[in-house]
Amino acid sequence: MVLSLLAGSLTCLIAVIVMRAAWHKFEHFLETVGFAQGYDVVPEAWAAPIVRALAIAEVVITAGLVLPWLHDWAAAAAAMLFAGYAALMLYALWQGKREIECGCGGAAQPVSYATVARNLALCATALAIALLPRVPVGLFGAVLAVLGGLVLMVIYIIGEKLASHRPHIRQTI
Repeated sequence: MVLSLLAGSLTCLIAVIVMRAAWHKFEHFLETVGFAQGYDVVPEAWAAPIVRALAIAEVVITAGLVLPWLHDWAAAAAAMLFAGYAALMLYALWQGKREIECGCGGAAQPVSYATVARNLALCATALAIALLPRVPVGLFGAVLAVLGGLVLMVIYIIGEKLASHRPHIRQTI
């Protein structure tokens, strides 16, 4: 049962992160297209349709994470999404592009090895929720899992906010 509660909390965390990324892409579409163009991996004209497709995929993944019959598929898809984003960031770093925003939907952060590591950690988390056993936990267990996921999300947001200040801290020291 403890593993099921952990899986539920981690599922909530990943679902909120993916949905927040989708929301950002829809709400700040042109800004996100600009971020995508900064990676310079596809022709500029392709950036807008790709961003729109990614946003739709993120909504589908979020929905899949909360539907039991799609949960494992959605968790695997989220892992692939995070791995793909990490690969794009790593490619940008190898190309010397350190001044572009990651475009992840949270606090503004330039692409760095820390953002790559974050996405790889999210990838591992998504894989874990696909593999962790799930048994019915009842209403109380479901509430605990959701609350646990929200606590994890608050911790994630605090870490993200701290990471967004890192470039400024380096400049002042």
